[in-house]
Amino acid sequence: MSGAHRESLLTRVRELPLFAACVVELVRGWTGVTRPSPRTIVLSDRGVWRLKYTWHDSEVQRDIDIARRMILAEGLGLAAVKHGKVIASSREHGVRPLLDAVTSVGENLSGAVIGDRVVGRASAMLCIYCGVRAVYTPLASETALGELAAAGIPVIVDGTAPAILNRDGTDRCPFEKMTDGLSSPAEVVETLRAFFKARK
Repeated sequence: MSGAHRESLLTRVRELPLFAACVVELVRGWTGVTRPSPRTIVLSDRGVWRLKYTWHDSEVQRDIDIARRMILAEGLGLAAVKHGKVIASSREHGVRPLLDAVTSVGENLSGAVIGDRVVGRASAMLCIYCGVRAVYTPLASETALGELAAAGIPVIVDGTAPAILNRDGTDRCPFEKMTDGLSSPAEVVETLRAFFKARK
């Protein structure tokens, strides 16, 4: 990448306050093959920046590719991949499949790559709670990206939105609203569990 091209990208990145601190680090170190730092948010090659991502850790890259294929090509709502194996998956969309995986897979989610159709703050906090290695999603809210970046979890995201909306598109997602006043991942997990338990 030429110096002029790099500076052009840096100028464009600075126009996005949320992403600036995260993406600039990637662009500054860009050599064509780079390793995102633990706090880097990477916009995938489907996104506006079209920055290619390659990890020195080929195992993580492989797991990301598997999760991404399962979400995009196979239409799954959730895919959790670890050491090249799918340890949890669901065709259901929303936060429920990830919460179920937290319960059923437990500590084995630590170090896994999570592919999720949509990542809002609730899903982001579940990923932080489990200690996942990385997250892939076609769509994430800005709040979710901020939480994951603060936790040092890299995100490969194709598109962003200020907030995730409900199914009707008339208001914010109820789980986004539910987590507004919760500061810790453990609080989010317990709140979501209580919510779904009450609906049984």
